[in-house]
Amino acid sequence: MVKAINSMDKTYLVRCTAHSKQLSINAGLQNDMVKEIINKLRKIVGNFNRSASAQNELENEQEKCGEKKHKLVQDCVTRWNSTCDMIDSVLKYLLKLLEPFKIVTKVLGGENYTTASIAHRLIKSLLNTLKVSEIDTNFLTTVKKLILDDLKYRREMMGLILAKSSALDPRFRELKFLSEEEKVTVWKQIENELKELITDPEIENEEDLISESILENEEHFETHSPPRKKLRSLMIDSDDDDEDDYSVTQSPTMKQLEEYKNLKIKVPYDQDPLNWWKENESKYSAVSLLAKKYLSIVATGVPCERLFSEAGTIISKKRNRLSPERLNQLLFLNSYFKSNSSSETLMEKLLEEDIF
Repeated sequence: MVKAINSMDKTYLVRCTAHSKQLSINAGLQNDMVKEIINKLRKIVGNFNRSASAQNELENEQEKCGEKKHKLVQDCVTRWNSTCDMIDSVLKYLLKLLEPFKIVTKVLGGENYTTASIAHRLIKSLLNTLKVSEIDTNFLTTVKKLILDDLKYRREMMGLILAKSSALDPRFRELKFLSEEEKVTVWKQIENELKELITDPEIENEEDLISESILENEEHFETHSPPRKKLRSLMIDSDDDDEDDYSVTQSPTMKQLEEYKNLKIKVPYDQDPLNWWKENESKYSAVSLLAKKYLSIVATGVPCERLFSEAGTIISKKRNRLSPERLNQLLFLNSYFKSNSSSETLMEKLLEEDIF
């Protein structure tokens, strides 16, 4: 399977951005000092989780110190977010570095809103968080550089499909997170795709294309807004100003594209891009066909890995007689209650944390 993927044409390969980011984090966690700290944390947390008397003593100490009672979190090697939670429950100084990655992982693993268009923008924000500061210790500087180098490498492999999705998202159409050369390439490909639609033999003339409405498939635009507040904060960083210098053509379809690129209005980061296209599809009907194609939910392994981890938590040595039917019911309830409690808070956390 790996050989087949490596041999295929990478043009249409869309990698799991959340998993790529996880691999970058793992590269940073391979530092000898970090590995030693994490191994010690696992032993400490494991001791309290295995012993009821030790847990009671911990709660008594927490109560004496005026802290809220809480259990220490044991991490799972297949889910680096759990390592972040473990560090949070015991050790705080690494948390500030890892917290933005945890938030981005959850956002990119979403299933109720488009994630393709925000992937590039979030990676750019993570790169900004990895800038070395004068107050950073040698330890943090080393970890940051390890993660930064790996993340830059994986960003180069993301391809143009996700970049085209960002261009067709009105919030990020300026593509400030790409170089000038990359911007020109992305818009050129979008322009070529529109020209192919115009010359499609099934379309008699360009007016037929422009009159073709995405509302014919209106259910495509029935969306759920991503969790909000944290999205805005992830976006507030040092973007360079963008310059739009593309020639305007006389073709009605190309004119639509040019008008869309040169929009003067600022679309809020917490606005659903599919709702925006639903409201403006009559004005940009041809371009909206491409928006429908590219504003999608990226396939990701995060929900699958989370499901297996939850199943491993439910089935233990003391609960090894659960039937498959009962296990499915417990996993369903677990997923239901978590989605209800956190679906609105994910993007809110993005906007609060200055990650955007």
